[in-house]
Amino acid sequence: MASKRKRLNLKEKIDVLEVAEKEKLNVRSLAERSHVGITQINELLKGKEGIRKTWVLNSNENLKFQKEKYFSYSSKEIQNEILELMSKQVCEAVASVAIQSDCYSILVDETADIVHDEQVAIVIPYVRPEDFSVHERFLCFSETRNTEGETLAILLKNVLETFRLPLSKIRTQC
Repeated sequence: MASKRKRLNLKEKIDVLEVAEKEKLNVRSLAERSHVGITQINELLKGKEGIRKTWVLNSNENLKFQKEKYFSYSSKEIQNEILELMSKQVCEAVASVAIQSDCYSILVDETADIVHDEQVAIVIPYVRPEDFSVHERFLCFSETRNTEGETLAILLKNVLETFRLPLSKIRTQC
C-alpha cells in the first residue's frame, strides 16, 4: 500500500529536522515516517538553515502578535503586591542571618516622607560567628503615628515578632 504524499508546512519541516538530528534516521526512513517523498526530504535537508531562519522570524512575529492580542500589563495593585512579596523575602533573609548570628542589635531612625507621614527605618547590626565581623543590614521601613517611646516600643515588639528575632540575642550599644 502506497503512503499518501503531501507537502510539509513550516512546523512539520522543523519537526522532521529535529527528528533527523535526534534519531539520525536516513532519508528513506524520514520520508516514510513523515509520509512525504524522498526528494522532498533531500530538499529539506539541503535548505535546513534557511528553513530554521524562516521559523525564527515567523516565531518572533507570532510572539509579537500574541503579546499585542493576549497579554496585558499587570495592574498597579498586582505590581505592588509582587514588590511587597519580594520585599518580604529579602527582609526574612536579613532576619534569618541575624538569627543565626551570636548577637545582634536594633537601630531605629525616624524620618518624615514628603507628605509628612512618619516612617521608621529599622537596621539590624549583627556579628557573623565565622569571623566575628560586624555587619549592618537594613531590615524594613515601618509607618508610625508618632515617635513617642511607647509607640516605638510597640513597633519594635511587632517587628521582633514578625521576623521571629529572639530577645535573648539582642545586645545594646552605647
